[in-house]
Amino acid sequence: MKKYIPPFLYLVLFLFCFLFKMVEGQPLSYNLQSPQNLTVCGRADTFSVSYTNIGSDTLKDPIISVVLPQGFRYVNNSIISGQVNELNTNNADSVVLQANDIKPTKTQQFQFLVRASCPAIDNADSVFQNTLYFSFTSGKDTITSPPYNIEYPSLNITSVSKDSATLGDTITRSVTITNGGDGSVNTLFFSDISDTNNVSLFNFRLSPSNASITPSSQGDSVIMALGSSDFQTIGNGNGQLEKNESVTIAYDIHVKECIDNKSELLTWWGCDQQLCQVDNRLTDIIVPNPTPDLDVQHEFTPNTCYSDNTPSVGKIIVTNNGAGPARDFTLDVAQSNGSGFGNANGYYSGFDTSAILWKANNGNADTLSPIYTRDAWRNCLAPEMKSWFKIQVPKIAPGETDTLVYYQYTCCSQSCNSNRMLSTKYRFEYNDQCFDNTYNGGPTTLNYYWHRSDNINQLFHNGPTDILPGDTATFTITHSRWRFVTPKAPGSYFQTQFILPSGISFTGNPNDIWLINQFGNVFTPSNFTQNGDTVTVQYPLGFQFNPEKAETHIRLVADCGATGPGSFTANIQYKVNVVPDTSCACTLCAASHNFNVDVHCPPVPCPDGGMVSLDYENERHNYGIADNPDDGVADSSQALNKSQVRTQFLMFGDTMYTQMTGVVDTSATNPDWQYGSLESRVSQGQYLDFLADSIRIVDASTGTIYKCGLPPPTTQTNGGDKTFSYNIDVGNINCLPAGFRYEKGDTVQVIAYYQSKRNGGVVQTQDIENIYSLSPILL
Repeated sequence: MKKYIPPFLYLVLFLFCFLFKMVEGQPLSYNLQSPQNLTVCGRADTFSVSYTNIGSDTLKDPIISVVLPQGFRYVNNSIISGQVNELNTNNADSVVLQANDIKPTKTQQFQFLVRASCPAIDNADSVFQNTLYFSFTSGKDTITSPPYNIEYPSLNITSVSKDSATLGDTITRSVTITNGGDGSVNTLFFSDISDTNNVSLFNFRLSPSNASITPSSQGDSVIMALGSSDFQTIGNGNGQLEKNESVTIAYDIHVKECIDNKSELLTWWGCDQQLCQVDNRLTDIIVPNPTPDLDVQHEFTPNTCYSDNTPSVGKIIVTNNGAGPARDFTLDVAQSNGSGFGNANGYYSGFDTSAILWKANNGNADTLSPIYTRDAWRNCLAPEMKSWFKIQVPKIAPGETDTLVYYQYTCCSQSCNSNRMLSTKYRFEYNDQCFDNTYNGGPTTLNYYWHRSDNINQLFHNGPTDILPGDTATFTITHSRWRFVTPKAPGSYFQTQFILPSGISFTGNPNDIWLINQFGNVFTPSNFTQNGDTVTVQYPLGFQFNPEKAETHIRLVADCGATGPGSFTANIQYKVNVVPDTSCACTLCAASHNFNVDVHCPPVPCPDGGMVSLDYENERHNYGIADNPDDGVADSSQALNKSQVRTQFLMFGDTMYTQMTGVVDTSATNPDWQYGSLESRVSQGQYLDFLADSIRIVDASTGTIYKCGLPPPTTQTNGGDKTFSYNIDVGNINCLPAGFRYEKGDTVQVIAYYQSKRNGGVVQTQDIENIYSLSPILL
């Protein structure tokens, strides 16, 4: 700012000073000239001094002291004169000059430079004058210069761009500095003080020229110095930032933390290591925390050829429908069993974690390295296969849709015990951009394919325990809680297969093997083959039959010609195979079940006589009330439909009826028998309670029938199995006449009732083996 003094006032003041000195009678007359204005920290300006000896004597050894106002500095070696020289310039605001002797009527003059510095601004409203002190050997004199003023710049931060950014963004801040003062400036400084833990500042430049600025740093402060070269394109291009001229500084800011960042902006100028003026502005970067909202969907394309190195392909599609980015999106993908997660590393399938792709909505695809894996350990899989993997993506922006693509390989296992595969779940977690809130989802079932039965005892059988030559025995294999959900191609099918041992044969009639569903509907195989000891029938996968609670029936006969005489135990193997794709060579074994049958071939089983087992019957004894429409409401007035009654199933509280029939054989050694027993060995017999028993004996020699009760059996348990032992000694049967003995051809039937006490759990087979024994002595 400057203070204006009209030019005519200088003349008035000068005349006043001259007249005043003349009145005092001093020997000198003066002529002093001052510049109108000095610019603070600007160029130095010239002061002129001229004086004349108007006395009659020579003024000897004149010393001139020039005292400047506060904030003004003498420029060393700036004296221009032939008569005056510097004597002492140690104090820039008070210098001492030495002049030559001044003879009468002679005039001396000199010029010197003065520069205004920062303290002058403190008295900007004052009139500035220099004071000159003259001393001679004969006296002294004092004179003041004409008044002068100062001009100085006034820098103001007049504009700062409003900044708002999300975490991780890079924004540009523009700051405009305007000179609102009268003076110009050729050097100014600007500083941004921001917390460098939260933001980083870079790419400093002038706008709009984009001329680069190289800053310096001090703590959290970034400092920029602008000089004349930076002002060449401003105003008249004189390298000065003059009144009402502006300069704009631009730089980029990267947001590193999710908190609002406050910045202090400073601009200043000065000289001579002094600060003349500072302007500051507080600003901030608003970092909002909008909520992300991820919608996660999935797709699965199964491969139905399990061993041809072609994978099934899974996709998990992630869309951010929220207003904010999702940070550290973590996705778990794991083969899973039942309600668990990641509990299926024994599946016959695994993930190739070297080829996990992340496809962004811009079309780019990157291979992701998982942050966690768990091995899949089946030997039929490649060693690098995993049963579980986890990936993490740093950021999913609002509106962004990305897709995780993974590849899952299977193998064609021949294990009939547990062939689970592919069944996969995923779960995820993510944060808002400030990590103030965490969101999660899942576990979600991505695919529920597997190949096996649901339970350990998925298959069980019913049928006779013994078979004699000439008998045709019907055996039933019941499928419990078992279904096909393996990925399959058109034309896929499943097989039921019997592998028969020596001594047991299929009847050879294709109609003697059939399938019945839970509603009693009979299904004929689409294909039948008999190859040696193996009988195979084929049914299409996906037809109207649901194998759950279905039954396979087969009729078998004893083949004594293949074994010769005697009794032996034959093991029959039953398998269910699946061919999911007829274009592949893979046949999967879904389930298997083995059971034993005792085969009796001539001669008679007991060469020395005894009891030959003829027949065994067992069935559920209580049927409840009819429900023929199958609507869950009892039809109390209607008769039971016996074709729909499952007599071979027991539930809690049901009564089981059993009848074991044997015929007595004798020999010369043992013409009759007095003592005997029946042992009924029941697997899972722990779930049966004995209710009642009776015996029926037919005397072959007289035709007399004897019927009466028996004492309760004794029992012996072995784990879950139980043996019920019935005493059939003739002395223990109270309806027989005195002296009765078992003789050749007599028929014995033991009838027993049991009650089921099992409640809940899976279906289990109860194998019942009955052993008759006769003895001439007390057992």
